[in-house]
Amino acid sequence: MNDDLNEFASRIGYTVEERDGVWLVSRGRPGSQKLVQSFRKTESVREWLEERAPELAHFVSA
Repeated sequence: MNDDLNEFASRIGYTVEERDGVWLVSRGRPGSQKLVQSFRKTESVREWLEERAPELAHFVSA
């Protein structure tokens, strides 16, 4: 996984992980996280996160 993407997600309160070719975006405390979105492409995850925190988008490398 792209470390910059994971760092960016955690800065805005999300967790990103890849399972079986699907990127899962979750939110919440460890152990009680809720799935909020899933994607097939890394680029889609990046775009979705950038929409939620455009002021921090410079942390995500393309």
